[in-house]
Amino acid sequence: MTDRPPCEKAEPPTPEKTMRFAFPIVASLILIVLITLLASTPSPQTMYPQTIAVSPPRSVILFIGDGMGPQQIGLFLDWNAAHGTGPGTTAIERIALEGETGWVRTLPANALITDSAASATAIATGVSTNNSAVGVSPFGFRLTTCLEDAHASGRRSGLVTTTSITHATPASFAAHVDTRANEPEIARQYVEEANVDVILGGGKMFVAGLFPALAPDLRDSMRERGITWLDKPEQLDQPLPDTRVIGTFATRALPYVIDRDAPDEPKAPTLTQMTKRAIERLSRDGSAFFLMVEGGRIDHAGHLNDAAALLGELREFDDALRVALDHQAANPDTLVLVTADHETGGAALAATGMEKITLEHLATLGKVQNSMEYNPKLADENPIAYKQYVGLQGPAARARSTQWSVQFSSTGHSGTPISLFAIGPGQEQFRGFFLHEKVGQDLRAWMQVAP
Repeated sequence: MTDRPPCEKAEPPTPEKTMRFAFPIVASLILIVLITLLASTPSPQTMYPQTIAVSPPRSVILFIGDGMGPQQIGLFLDWNAAHGTGPGTTAIERIALEGETGWVRTLPANALITDSAASATAIATGVSTNNSAVGVSPFGFRLTTCLEDAHASGRRSGLVTTTSITHATPASFAAHVDTRANEPEIARQYVEEANVDVILGGGKMFVAGLFPALAPDLRDSMRERGITWLDKPEQLDQPLPDTRVIGTFATRALPYVIDRDAPDEPKAPTLTQMTKRAIERLSRDGSAFFLMVEGGRIDHAGHLNDAAALLGELREFDDALRVALDHQAANPDTLVLVTADHETGGAALAATGMEKITLEHLATLGKVQNSMEYNPKLADENPIAYKQYVGLQGPAARARSTQWSVQFSSTGHSGTPISLFAIGPGQEQFRGFFLHEKVGQDLRAWMQVAP
């Protein structure tokens, strides 16, 4: 009988061994949870079923009234009636009557109330993202936009705005940054990386080296790339050249309409003029194109609670829309969309107490000469101080607005669903309720099709 060898004493598990065996299990569990969550999250299509477009548009003109909720549209239509023009005479009524109307929810990925960056990125890419993110996902991954699809498929492209060209809304169609505050980088990407044929608006300080400590001078870089830089309103009196064009006609945002409509006030092109020149340039020689036009200062007037400035921006937005609708009527393969990124200010024509609101009194709102932030010298010389100055004008603007029974519920954005109007090929896609990213998904699919 042989002796059995003594049993070896088992070593206690070390933390390293435990982690080596536990990690694959934990990782698998996390993956299962993520897959389950993604599978259970309803897409825009399952939440709000839509019909399938029969024929995609060859060209798209997308209008975004920044901050333009149904309240703002209602105020504009009420003023138009009071002004004596009559119902059905506005461009917004024309597209509503002749095309399709839908309602859009504006939820970002990380909040209940969106900002312009998240909402514009959703419209441009079809992906819901976080507030402040420009052209990137909630995890910071670069997203392809419908404008980039348009370029890749052989279309021309353009961005027009009354704010700085580096503002979150236009930037979300052609730039990719983690935060909208990085405007110098957005400007650099426009010049050195993006393929946009026409960019018109404000934001001279971000391309012309006006304040070197804030943003570099990109004019040499533009010249090296054959980009024509415009900075004077009268340069838009003539058609745009065939080169790429970047036009910046104010230090930051263009002045409000009511702050540039008199001979002794700052000069800037109108949204209508910029839209007309952009459409002419992009459609030259029968080319197909994608154009985004932003009435950006509708939002600013809402933040300021300035009803007179708000009305001026809405009137100009409607005038520019008329140019696009006339183009669409002559080119029926073009789709025109009108929507917003969100509502701002909660504006409403509302009685307080038993006061009577008369059409005659409301009509005078269109005769106000200046916005409450009018200070052109400070705006040109010190944009930081000017921003602080504007921030102090809210109470006075709010008080003045009540003279026309225009009330504001906040100085920020709201979650109010916003309108969408569509006319042209694919308009049937936009009936009913849907999310912002649904618009972007359709635009991306259409712009990937060769014209």
